Amino acid sequence: MNGRPTIQHWVPRFYLKQFATEETRGTSNPKVWVINKDDSPSEPELVTTRRICGQRFLYTPEGSDGRRDWSLEEYFSGLESGAAEYWEALSSLQLDLSEPEVRSRVAEFLAALHLRNKFVFDLCKGIMEKRDALFGRPRPIQKIAGEEVNDDRPDLTNPGKIFAQSTRDGIPRIKKLFESYRWMILKCEKNVLTTSDVPVTFIDSIPRRSGPGSKDAKAVFPVSPSTLLCMVPREGQPETLCGEVDCAFFQDVNQAIENYAERFVVLGTKDAANQWFQDKLNRTPKA
Repeated sequence: MNGRPTIQHWVPRFYLKQFATEETRGTSNPKVWVINKDDSPSEPELVTTRRICGQRFLYTPEGSDGRRDWSLEEYFSGLESGAAEYWEALSSLQLDLSEPEVRSRVAEFLAALHLRNKFVFDLCKGIMEKRDALFGRPRPIQKIAGEEVNDDRPDLTNPGKIFAQSTRDGIPRIKKLFESYRWMILKCEKNVLTTSDVPVTFIDSIPRRSGPGSKDAKAVFPVSPSTLLCMVPREGQPETLCGEVDCAFFQDVNQAIENYAERFVVLGTKDAANQWFQDKLNRTPKA
């Protein structure tokens, strides 16, 4: 594959590294404490960032000629490289998010992070499978004699291409929404925040049904174990606020992140992982 990644991570490894253990964060193989929601209750497990939030050829759909389209993977790689350059400044509240160009770069990264998720791919695939079961499989796009085939046309038989195209189409719209929100960067003195396999979490009155299209849905994004970005819809010009908060507020945010996660909850420290596990045991009804 000419050095190209075959396992493609929908949660970037450079981001997961922010939550790695202190002794592994600076190594080439960072490790994080993970809770698996599929196991009830699940004891915290220390795993490398290579092992979670990745899927083979997630962003590189295969065409009818057997060749893979690497353009979306290359686009995401560029976004990650750019984000890695400003991440420390963002985490330490040193990034000037009032600058439109800076805000735009962060909003684009977050919009892509929201849409590139494996579970969006699974949703696309599931809808196509139900369609096929009810109505039969549509015919693949075929070239008509003398016609120039437009490669941008959706291939209704290929879930990978549908996922890739819908992701490309959706990023500018969600980026624009995020840019219009009020942003709040909140800092806590302790590393208590968690993240997950769905790191952009939406909070609304209807749990698990919120998204950027939901009315008044707030978005939270853990930048690091001690820094949180909140995005709130508002009328008028967007603005950015910064401040310090009590760690108890972050614990409430952690509950929302856990509820929104599909499978993996990522915790920054062993103490946090053990505390999470103990709290889970206390919340589990006894038989």
